Amino acid sequence: MKGPAIAACVFCFFMAAAYSLKCVFYREPIYQEHFDENAGNARNCSSEFDVCLTIIYVLEQRSENRQNGFQCIRACGKSTECDLKESLTTPTYRVRFRTSCCTTDSCLPNLPVLPVKNDIKNGVLCPACYSNKENLCVPKRSMECTGDETHCIYYNETLLKAHNLHSYGCGSKNIFKDKGRIVDLFSVFSKITISEVTPIQGLKPGNFLWCHFCHEINSASCSKHRALCDPDEEVCVSERRRITDENTRRLTMQIRKQCGKYDDCQFNGIISNREKILTIKTSCCDTDLCITAEPLWSLKRSKDNGRTCPSCFPSNNTSCRPTDIIKCNGDQTHCIHYSSTMTKDGSVLLEEYNGCSSAGICEHATIKPFELPQHKITTEIICSGGIRIIHQLLSLVISKCAAWSLLKLS
Repeated sequence: MKGPAIAACVFCFFMAAAYSLKCVFYREPIYQEHFDENAGNARNCSSEFDVCLTIIYVLEQRSENRQNGFQCIRACGKSTECDLKESLTTPTYRVRFRTSCCTTDSCLPNLPVLPVKNDIKNGVLCPACYSNKENLCVPKRSMECTGDETHCIYYNETLLKAHNLHSYGCGSKNIFKDKGRIVDLFSVFSKITISEVTPIQGLKPGNFLWCHFCHEINSASCSKHRALCDPDEEVCVSERRRITDENTRRLTMQIRKQCGKYDDCQFNGIISNREKILTIKTSCCDTDLCITAEPLWSLKRSKDNGRTCPSCFPSNNTSCRPTDIIKCNGDQTHCIHYSSTMTKDGSVLLEEYNGCSSAGICEHATIKPFELPQHKITTEIICSGGIRIIHQLLSLVISKCAAWSLLKLS
């Protein structure tokens, strides 16, 4: 009796292997206008898979502010992976995908529609951080989750066993199914695993914003470097400067971009002396690598406002002592001492001058330092109220009258 039973088992085993599901395999970027529904080759699936799977996937690199394109994969899958609509957000990546299934040999599931990105906050806070080094990052702030991302996740990507990317953030309820197998299917040279983690109580929410970091002279734009801002920083700040040489009327433009806070968006105004007029305008935006609108520059010269200030501008980039008095114009109601130090590639450039300034400069007397490797700019501003000319004239009249009286007495 044992012989027929064993033979039956062997027969069933080979029959199961012979009739395992066959699915079309396909892996390419997808462009809707060129997508070939029949592309791919059929292969036999292993016994753990019972459906044919189609996945539409998009990865957004926040540090580049771009999508890596829509990707399509057809492969063998599990019935538990059907009709998934998942997403995750970390300080470095945003991922979205959707799946569809069919159950017959070489069937082609309908192309699923990618879920729309939902930026509405859902009240869940998850620990968040990012590191591209061997050591794990330690979350010190939490991220405000959005849409269906109601779970906290840990995302690990290992590239050729040499490069590790660690990140914590928010994810939807099935993003970590089978340790993130669906997301890993789209990785060619690295291994991705995703797991659920427990929220950490007491972590203050932070902003995880990417901004351009750059400083260019004789230019109206720049985008050379990018950086993940500190969690306390809320906006990307663009500070544009227009410098007018009062002797030649030559214009020079400068731009500086970096992370900042909303208070940094109010730094606007004019500094002037006999040699130079410096107009500063800042603008802000609050999305990854956003670009602010160009400011409007007025070429109209303002009228004398009746105030005066001590003035100097050294030509050799050294400090100066004010020995001149200038008249202030328009809304320049303050006297200013302005000094700036720029260190770049080992060389140091000093700039210092005195003159008139508008209230917008003086009320925002602290300018955030700009700092990159081999490039640092620090600025100091000291302001005082401008002197009204009428007071000076009165002093002059009194002194002349006193001198006249002394002459008459002698």
